[in-house]
Amino acid sequence: MARPSPPLALPLLYPFSRGAATRAPARGSRQTRPGGAKQPSASGLFRQSPCPMFLRTLILLILAATAQPAAAQVVQGETSGDWTKGCLQPRKDRPGAPEQCFVFQRLFPPGSEQAAATVAVGRPGPGKPLLASLTVPLGVNLPQGITVWVEGDEKAVRRPPLLFCVNAGCEANMRMDEVMMKAFKLHLNAALSFTMVDGRQVTLPISLRGFTHALTFLE
Repeated sequence: MARPSPPLALPLLYPFSRGAATRAPARGSRQTRPGGAKQPSASGLFRQSPCPMFLRTLILLILAATAQPAAAQVVQGETSGDWTKGCLQPRKDRPGAPEQCFVFQRLFPPGSEQAAATVAVGRPGPGKPLLASLTVPLGVNLPQGITVWVEGDEKAVRRPPLLFCVNAGCEANMRMDEVMMKAFKLHLNAALSFTMVDGRQVTLPISLRGFTHALTFLE
């Protein structure tokens, strides 16, 4: 199978520096699709989604992973290899509500100190199958979607569509089916690729080191 072109460092609209907080866009602002159509607000997405809490958790985890201040409700915890546990704390007005936890990883172009994407894996509800949430920067070519593959396993290739964009980036969800779960556990390297609206193709490495043990954080 032909591989995408080598990784490129991106001048992101909202660069995510290692350990450095970035200023979030104005609250309530809307992103614009190519062609001028407005993106729905995060609150609108929550209302439209069949799993509103799942989307809310993912977006907050994305913000936490990129060190943006809007993610104060997310607590980062244990690490396993290159994966970190993150949990959305129950709201004070909902005492006794369960935490929602995921394991996530920021994806950096080789040699760069700015994260270009985020991958988070978790369950949308008790007993539900694991899902992977992949967030790429604004300015991605939406119709082309993204590609995820695991090195060493030709069957472990998925092309989930991009579902929506918010201030933190554009989102795609991928079901972690039996093939992908086995590949993520057995191999050490995967990759995420996408194309920007100016035609640049970007490939980012995903480290699978520590992934199997990280899943125990979700039990």
